[in-house]
Amino acid sequence: MVEKLKNTALVFLGLLMVVLLFFNLTLGLDDGYFQAVRQTFGIGSSSVTPGSQVSGSTVLPAKLAVRGDLGLYMACGSVMTEMYYRAGPLLTEALGSVGTIEEWNERDFCLSLSGSCVYFSFSFPVDLGMLEYWHTGIMGSSSDYSVSLLALFSGDDGDVDIGFYDGNTGRCYLAQTAAGTERLAEVCTEVRSANACFAFEKEEFHNLLPYEAVFTESVYFPVYAVTVPDFSSESENGEKLISFFGMNPYLAKTYKTIQGDTVYVESFSALQVSKGGRVLYSGTDGIQLDIPDGLSEKQTEAVSAELAGEFLSSVCMGLSCHDGLSVADITKEKDGYTISFERQATCAFLTRQDGYSAVVRIRNGAITEVKLWLCNFSETGSCMILPAELAAATLDGMGNMLTVRYSEQNGVLTPMLWSAEGGIADGVE
Repeated sequence: MVEKLKNTALVFLGLLMVVLLFFNLTLGLDDGYFQAVRQTFGIGSSSVTPGSQVSGSTVLPAKLAVRGDLGLYMACGSVMTEMYYRAGPLLTEALGSVGTIEEWNERDFCLSLSGSCVYFSFSFPVDLGMLEYWHTGIMGSSSDYSVSLLALFSGDDGDVDIGFYDGNTGRCYLAQTAAGTERLAEVCTEVRSANACFAFEKEEFHNLLPYEAVFTESVYFPVYAVTVPDFSSESENGEKLISFFGMNPYLAKTYKTIQGDTVYVESFSALQVSKGGRVLYSGTDGIQLDIPDGLSEKQTEAVSAELAGEFLSSVCMGLSCHDGLSVADITKEKDGYTISFERQATCAFLTRQDGYSAVVRIRNGAITEVKLWLCNFSETGSCMILPAELAAATLDGMGNMLTVRYSEQNGVLTPMLWSAEGGIADGVE
């Protein structure tokens, strides 16, 4: 009798453990590990919801500079992250209180850059309304303008003003904000040295945009080695990867291509992974995006880009791969969007021979196609970039832009100066 009671108790405890495990997997736990476990067992729906905090990381700046009493300092290397951490909140505060926008003349814009200011430059003209949303969570009424570069400085009314250049129209604009100058002064007083200037301040940069920030001394950027984790079907990373795309590793069929790629197929979804870290996904139902109802077309576009970026970041971070993805292009299509992303290696974006680091296609509110490059970077040394004076001397025409970008070759990322005329274009080194 005693043995029967013991056996009954053991059975009961076993069933209780199963029930508790089921609830642990199905309840809405926020922890990423449990979320991955739920996806592994195919429990719950594949969807992406907007983040609870707005970080402004949907689109990252290509350049960041601060002018203080000692001159203009432009970020390079790991300083980029530190400066963005300090200057980002000021940009968010200003974008959250943009007032009337008026056209501005080039001379006054340059004059404002001669004093204390914080400067941001982007690799493509960014819709101002979307920039406001990505930083504040509120879509402004400024979508008639785009921002290629902007500066924050003290205005005549004692608050922070925004001066910006629209690369689509070739015009400058001024916007008053309600942001206080205390944070601006705090950021600018932290500048301890100068390594850059604006193009209008030196004759040798006459063929650049006058408000283009350029280095005035020898600058070294990190060199990175690229490594790719093992995503084979036998690896732990392989199982994690397919679970992020809403597929069950125990139900998906696995194939090998002639090139050695691993292909997973489940129902109407397919995922292909190469040894070089290239991921290709397609799914009829796709990965649902929780896009709120009642949004305007511009709001839907901004939210779609934000959610696509959050999904890609969750995949990268969940697999311990380099993130740093930033929106580079949004193409509106009949039933959705194609959103392209470029990747930043600490302080500069990558230029890849096969295009962007990630491309997401959204159809009817769901991610139906993804192209993603998964990898890791490790710093192996540093390299001096071509002096800006020499680079500018090789350029034709007027209104050029110079920026540092990374070029990938044989698993190594090397920094070099790239020229542009309103956007990223041909290399000069």
